Amino acid sequence: MSLGAGLVLANNTSTPDYNNLTVALVRSAPVNWPSPILNKNWIGVSLDLDATVNYGVELIGEAASRGANLVVFPETWFPG
Repeated sequence: MSLGAGLVLANNTSTPDYNNLTVALVRSAPVNWPSPILNKNWIGVSLDLDATVNYGVELIGEAASRGANLVVFPETWFPG
């Protein structure tokens, strides 16, 4: 049974089989993130939450299409 975004359920049950967990770790920077962080003047930098969320959704979709069923973002990846 397929539920979109690459999620396939074993034995047509309503719960995914997580005995074989595939994890994707996000290592790219959020939208408008100044790099390198210590050499950047932060005056005038505008972190865009909407664009970062959209980019995060794209990364989740790509990870799911490659078989990941858990996507991990760094703690401060989404600007608040």
